[in-house]
Amino acid sequence: MMTINRQSISSGSPRYFVKTARKTRSVSFWLSVFLIIYAVLYFYIKSILRDESVVEYQAYFSILANLLLFCFLFLKLFLGGKRIERNIKCWILLTLIFCMISYFVNFSGLEKLLGLSIFLMSIAVFQIYPLRKNELNIIFCLFVFAVILILLNGTTEIDSIDESKFNPNACGFLLALVFCVSLVRFGKSKRVLDFVMLLVSFVMQFFFTSRTAMLGCLMFFTLFVLRKFKKKGCGFKTLFAILLVLPLLGVAVAYIYAEVLYPQIGVGKIIIFGKDLFTGRQEIWHYTFESIKEHLWFGVGSHLNDDLLNSGFYDLIANAHNQSLGTIAAFGILPFVSFSIAFAAVGAFTYKRKFKGNKFTVLPVLFLAVICVMSWFDLYLFSQYNWVPIIISYGLICGYGKKVRKKS
Repeated sequence: MMTINRQSISSGSPRYFVKTARKTRSVSFWLSVFLIIYAVLYFYIKSILRDESVVEYQAYFSILANLLLFCFLFLKLFLGGKRIERNIKCWILLTLIFCMISYFVNFSGLEKLLGLSIFLMSIAVFQIYPLRKNELNIIFCLFVFAVILILLNGTTEIDSIDESKFNPNACGFLLALVFCVSLVRFGKSKRVLDFVMLLVSFVMQFFFTSRTAMLGCLMFFTLFVLRKFKKKGCGFKTLFAILLVLPLLGVAVAYIYAEVLYPQIGVGKIIIFGKDLFTGRQEIWHYTFESIKEHLWFGVGSHLNDDLLNSGFYDLIANAHNQSLGTIAAFGILPFVSFSIAFAAVGAFTYKRKFKGNKFTVLPVLFLAVICVMSWFDLYLFSQYNWVPIIISYGLICGYGKKVRKKS
């Protein structure tokens, strides 16, 4: 028969009840498990189905999964016990309203709309309900296992004659996320296994030669090391400004690349990792800017450059390959501005001095900053291939970056 230590309960330290409460899993744990299952199934639907129905099945599956995620996060964040500040909720809702207006104008872009909303709310949830210490290893192992499954078969290009061909950008990106999480783990644990995972995920970048993924790895490693030389931590205003400016710089980078440098330099002059600096994005970004000029306020939904696509241009002309440009092109200028402000506010709100909830190191913000820079070259928040593993990685980094409260 089990006995309870009454003395410990009466003295103000009810260890029995604390131990019992810890058996329950956190909200972030179940959110992470759902996202990991989502990622694997989404990749394998494309890998298993070998006919024209693959895109249709993927769309139905992702919209259903996104709706479930959206409802869960919205209820937990806006109607749950722990609520974020009113101004942050207003920016998230304003972004959602602007995107909905654009959707009803174009009747297109619902999946992208849900993706942006889920991304914002997930960032907040992982800060309010971070993964617990006993959950981190479980989620990390599941995440690595999921990445291995996807690398083995999930990134096969269906339209390729060679069915064993990998998509190097998708593989490199997943490995870059594993690299970032492994670096944070190794920085905390100093274990050999974490170092091996860190080393393997980086070395494999040379096999896939994804320049954006390599940039992400090097940038996060550099910021990870440099942060140790800063004696004082960054405050809310500084981190908010960083996260706000980076999406705006994404527009500037695309403009300079496509409209300024390309006309002056041309192809074949600058080679990086065996690839020319100008590999086609200059043309994609040029026509994206043209689409934005014509549809500045409400965007075009998912119908970017449809007229060019129908006239015989390659398929990539319908993909902005830049998250900032993609958001403006899909939904318009107002959703882009409100999303940028909401993203900066959500990513930095736990760093306010008066914030009474969980405290974190600067690592989660550094990770978001790296994702922002990488998104200058791809649509990470419009594709389940990207934003689902990004959120999982962010949740893990928040868990490892949570500061332990000092006992008074």
